[in-house]
Amino acid sequence: MIYLDNNATTQPDPAAISAASDAIANNYFNPSAAYGASKQIASKLEVARNAVASMLGATTGEVVFTSGGSESIATAFHAAIAYADRAQRPAIVVSAGEHPLVLSLAELYAEAGFELRIAPLKVTGELDLEAARALLDERVAFASFMAVNNETGVIYPWHELATLAQQHAIPLHIDAVQAVGKLPINLRAHPGVSFASIAAHKFHGIKGAGALFVRKGVRFAPLIPGGHQEKGRRAGTENVAGILAMGAAAALAQTRANDDVALQSIAKLRDEMQRELVLMHEAIAHASTVDCVSNTLSIAFPDVDAAAIIRALDQRGVAVSAGAACTTGSLAPSHVLLNMGVESAIARSTIRVSLSHHTQADEIEQAIAAIADALAELRRAKSAE
Repeated sequence: MIYLDNNATTQPDPAAISAASDAIANNYFNPSAAYGASKQIASKLEVARNAVASMLGATTGEVVFTSGGSESIATAFHAAIAYADRAQRPAIVVSAGEHPLVLSLAELYAEAGFELRIAPLKVTGELDLEAARALLDERVAFASFMAVNNETGVIYPWHELATLAQQHAIPLHIDAVQAVGKLPINLRAHPGVSFASIAAHKFHGIKGAGALFVRKGVRFAPLIPGGHQEKGRRAGTENVAGILAMGAAAALAQTRANDDVALQSIAKLRDEMQRELVLMHEAIAHASTVDCVSNTLSIAFPDVDAAAIIRALDQRGVAVSAGAACTTGSLAPSHVLLNMGVESAIARSTIRVSLSHHTQADEIEQAIAAIADALAELRRAKSAE
């Protein structure tokens, strides 16, 4: 299979697999127990915590292990809003392009009485920073923005948002799930970020592990209380195998995020596919004129349904998606594209291609040929109707 859905999940690195396998077979002790073998496991967890902290430009004490990105994001919402003075700060701010989880959480808090402010997107896919600036004021209890959009790959101006949040003393959460391994991250340099979330399986770790950055000094209320694990910030026995795998993957992701040559190589393959598909098959590339991460291509084939393209490519051994993995199979068009002003019919014909450092030039050539063949078949079928 030619795997081009790396924004949904990634192939685990051999180092991550080795760390997880060793943990399952040999390091199975509960790290909270008092005997020597358990203390050794607890020490290994701290090594992994240090690797994650280094990748994020954080201290080890600012890293809380979780089950993944969703839990990390939900925890950030809960932790910040638990201390909100609703009379003085009744508003929450998110962008129109956020992951469905963030939008769902924001809507839940809106139902509970918070004012929900949504920063719009530009037609280019960029966040409208001036509009966001107008929404971020002293009445905001919490704000959450992506670092990188999971569907288009557009890089949001999270550095500037951090400065604005700091100016107005707003607890800011950055969803860094799609940024790790693709962009250098240095949270130490951006003190306006109170929280940041990551998921191991997005950067060649394994599923079931993630982390939440909680800046030192930020008030924190655990989403899962009742245990002493993670210094009382997240109860429950740690997923040792997943965390040790994440530590191994984090060290590699930090190197990759700073390897401009490797990132440019991935971008070259992405751009080659985009040029070929636009030139030969009248495709429309979204967000193609703005700053994006190197691996992501959001592209529409106006007269063909995306679900049909995905099925046809699957039959040809090529894996792509229609956008966020969480919404695959949904008949609704992408909310991200709609909020960029893309017509519904075009949104429904859009697929997402996402590469990784594993992707080879010959795979891109084969994928382009497979897309051409699939489009020809689907268009013939449509003409025959």
